[in-house]
Amino acid sequence: MKKIFSIKESFIFGWRTTRAHSALIFKVVLTVFALQVAFEIVNKVLVPSAIGILAAALLMVFLIVAGFGATIILLKLVRGTAAHYSDLLPPVKLTVRYVLASMLTALVVLAPLVVAGIVVAVGMVLLGASFMTGVVASPYVSLPVLSLVVALVLSTAATLAGYLLLRYSFMRFAVLDSHTVRGSLRESARLVRGHTLPLLLFFIVVLVLNLLGVMLFLVGLLITVPVTTLAYAHVYQKLKEHIETK
Repeated sequence: MKKIFSIKESFIFGWRTTRAHSALIFKVVLTVFALQVAFEIVNKVLVPSAIGILAAALLMVFLIVAGFGATIILLKLVRGTAAHYSDLLPPVKLTVRYVLASMLTALVVLAPLVVAGIVVAVGMVLLGASFMTGVVASPYVSLPVLSLVVALVLSTAATLAGYLLLRYSFMRFAVLDSHTVRGSLRESARLVRGHTLPLLLFFIVVLVLNLLGVMLFLVGLLITVPVTTLAYAHVYQKLKEHIETK
């Protein structure tokens, strides 16, 4: 299969774009980080009070809006169109669509884990009741066997959840391209199809780079977050262009 995007080139693009638009990008990143810090402070200090709960809720809304606005700015930079700090405040209709799509994605991704948790919990309850009533003889259901079954169920659920997370990883960008809530999920799945392994490797590199940013006393995140997010948007654009030219 033809190589649609290069992991190395994507991060090089992210680095060069970050340097070229450093003033705007760092202003956006610092704004989002400041909102995050404010939320953490309010959540730890004021949340028990009514004012604290209200302040935390408002800051959470601002964080969601600013995060989505940052996505808009970075995608514009990837496409070579004019981006401004004011884009950090996206249209209400678009933001609502993004929030709904995010909620739907979360429900789909978490569903396997919830089901697995319920299955394991019910199984444990039934097994415990069986032991208590003497219906099941303990030699046939040993602790190692039970542990193995639980591990298999949970690992299968985690693998499926991880696959779904990858499948719908481009939802946030698809929303920006005028897709409906469900349409953004379908579009993401369409882009990911046939590119699961290279995308998995790409996101592993993203994770590693951002972990390195955390290790550098969080200061490194001021660089790794915009670089990796721009690389992320660059990959989306490459896959989108490939689909549109087929």
